[in-house]
Amino acid sequence: MESKIRIKMGPIEIDFEGSESFLKENLLEFLKAISEIAGSSRLGVDGGLTALANDPIGQEKTNQSENNISGTTNTIAAKLNVKKGPELIIAAAAHLSFVEKQSSFHRSDILKEMQSASNYYSKHYLNNLNRSLKMLVKNHSLVEQKKDIYALPSDAAKELEARLAQ
Repeated sequence: MESKIRIKMGPIEIDFEGSESFLKENLLEFLKAISEIAGSSRLGVDGGLTALANDPIGQEKTNQSENNISGTTNTIAAKLNVKKGPELIIAAAAHLSFVEKQSSFHRSDILKEMQSASNYYSKHYLNNLNRSLKMLVKNHSLVEQKKDIYALPSDAAKELEARLAQ
């Protein structure tokens, strides 16, 4: 017999549809795992998970830089040799993450940072922003934590941090 269940614990919400036998046999273990995730210190200030693409359970450490990376989005874009809109989105996300010390950021904050990089920004980037964000999420360069709330995945953050520290 098919069963449906919805579980919400803090910011975590899970819908399950499947066999009743699976629920009977695995529900308790599953709830314990969800409880550990929801109750951990891995929740961001906005109530969203700071967990990122390659670590779905999250990490104690956020994307905040251990190195003293500084500078404007223009500076970061120059270090990253930005040539296209999606690359400028990553530069903006790097600025928000490493310089502004934000573990996640709203779409409007990304756009504002992109526009602040006057040496690199083109008004065409605004027209393609939604498409570029979707592409970056699909290729795991960004994580969409909630609608219009993004973060750098841990592996991408580490790579960017290393490139910017040089």
